[in-house]
Amino acid sequence: MIKILTELDNLKMDAPVVTLIKERTRDPYQILISTILSLRTKDEVTHKASKRLFKKAATPEKMIELSPEQVEKLIYPVGFYHIKARNIIEISKI
Repeated sequence: MIKILTELDNLKMDAPVVTLIKERTRDPYQILISTILSLRTKDEVTHKASKRLFKKAATPEKMIELSPEQVEKLIYPVGFYHIKARNIIEISKI
């Protein structure tokens, strides 16, 4: 059992994209928004969508300047992108 756990510890696994964003930015807002995008979405899609979205609006102040349709276009094809776009804007207002 200990040997198996040691071998598992030694495996190199890619970190989830949200973890990479956390390590790169240390920005709680971007971590939260990336986490929302990642729900029911593959990491590769989350990464590309987060990159597009944060290039356009990396702060809550910039995000609320966008319409839900603009956010939808930026985050597509994440799962449930219509709902997530509205929620991201509402969270940004808070």
